[in-house]
Amino acid sequence: MPQETFGQRLVRLRQWRGLTQREMAQRAEMRQSLISMIEHDDRDGLKMQLGAALRLARVLGITVEYLATGQQPARASRKSPAHLS
Repeated sequence: MPQETFGQRLVRLRQWRGLTQREMAQRAEMRQSLISMIEHDDRDGLKMQLGAALRLARVLGITVEYLATGQQPARASRKSPAHLS
């Protein structure tokens, strides 16, 4: 089974939260076009700053580590949507 990419994980988590790209962009204070680039694993979109990853994770209610790797940190304080994997 192929490993989920960052963009695929972001789509899955955004949809799990019931958000459109536009809603996610507004909540994360980002452009919708950047969300789209990231979700399509566009190289330029993936070169986002740590601040953007933090905002996305906050909107989704997950850790940056889970967003980046799909793995929950050992001492996580937030619930993981692991059942969606």
